[in-house]
Amino acid sequence: MYAPTETSSVGEKDVFCEQLQTTLDQIPSYDVKLLIEDLNAKIGPDRRGSEAAIGPHGSAQSTNDNGERLTTMCSANGLYVGNTLFKHKRIHKMTWTSPDGNTRNGIDYVCISRRWRSSLLDVRAYRGADVSSDHNLLVAKIRIKLLKLKRSQVTRPFALLKLKDPKIADSFCIEVSNRFATLQGSDNLIEQWEMFQEAIKDSAETIVGRRRGSYKERWISDDTWELIDRRKSKKITRDQTRTRAQ
Repeated sequence: MYAPTETSSVGEKDVFCEQLQTTLDQIPSYDVKLLIEDLNAKIGPDRRGSEAAIGPHGSAQSTNDNGERLTTMCSANGLYVGNTLFKHKRIHKMTWTSPDGNTRNGIDYVCISRRWRSSLLDVRAYRGADVSSDHNLLVAKIRIKLLKLKRSQVTRPFALLKLKDPKIADSFCIEVSNRFATLQGSDNLIEQWEMFQEAIKDSAETIVGRRRGSYKERWISDDTWELIDRRKSKKITRDQTRTRAQ
């Protein structure tokens, strides 16, 4: 974002702050918030009352009005001004140079959610980068460790293509008939439906089995899978023989 300059009117600054606050309110609290801006703000070393928003390494001699607004905004929204966290040479804190080359200020900032403050490793300006601007390149290093989600166990579908074999189809019909014969009668329709489902699934598990491989490997035929199994078996036998020899 780009904020009004220090010499802008109070009303213009207030409108900008209201728009920024509206945007921040729309972001979920669990998200990693990064506020990257040219705020035309100066933040000095005095952090009394603002320890929760700024660090001890401000780049200016004193805090101006835009700096006060930035500090207040960060305190109200649980943000930390990353530039003030890290100790660097003054020249590595300066992000803007005046056209005559005599004035340098640090007015660009990277702010991060306070709960993710430890993920921000460094913030500094690089003068050597040619960005065709009177601003220097401001670089932030961030390392975030996200929660690793456990993958749920995927149940593979039944190998229904096997039912094209008449022998397997007959065996499946016999298995289903035998299971239906052993089912006890029930007047409850829900129980009857559950028993029916269980009989069909158990019969398919016994006769047909599950489809091998992932969804992308569904085109592999059973003959190919048998060949793969034989090769794996031979490899295991060779490894065992080598182990015994050693």
